[in-house]
Amino acid sequence: MIVTAIHLLGPAGGLSSQVSAVEISNVVETVSIFRIAGDEQEQSFPAMPYQLAGAAPFPESSTNGDVLVFAVPDGTALDAIEFSTEALQPVDPVWLAAHVIGGAPDGQFLHQGRFLGIDDDGYFEMEFLNAQLDLRATSGAPIVNNSGYVVAVNLAGMEVEGALCGYGNPVTRFVPGLDEAMPDE
Repeated sequence: MIVTAIHLLGPAGGLSSQVSAVEISNVVETVSIFRIAGDEQEQSFPAMPYQLAGAAPFPESSTNGDVLVFAVPDGTALDAIEFSTEALQPVDPVWLAAHVIGGAPDGQFLHQGRFLGIDDDGYFEMEFLNAQLDLRATSGAPIVNNSGYVVAVNLAGMEVEGALCGYGNPVTRFVPGLDEAMPDE
């Protein structure tokens, strides 16, 4: 499956209005992906969204948070990263796996931070070690733990009292809804 952020189907992604979870199959026809490192070969396939009830764009409060999931056709070769549902402790190291617009050397795709906790609305909070990162266009990228497993989907970044903080949708929040949305196999 491909996991990203539903807010990308709205003004944050250049659209005039936000597409709701139930409208996705009427709006998105094709999903295209490419590697951020290595052979950057693009792959495209028909969009097959999972209907996650209770998904809503950040910072709205919702059951499954800001998440959008597409099925990948059988036989599609992808480098998958597994989810982790293990609890993180404050100050545990985490990394945003993304190409950033600025503030990091070309070719650096892992940006270290430390886990701060889960806020009152259920969103993952982290502080980046490099406060100079330009995080525009990183929504939907994975945030991984020390073992390389996905712990959250990146949603936003902003300066808070001189620190660069990131916000994500924790895997533990949307996996139960994803389990319900997936067809029995």
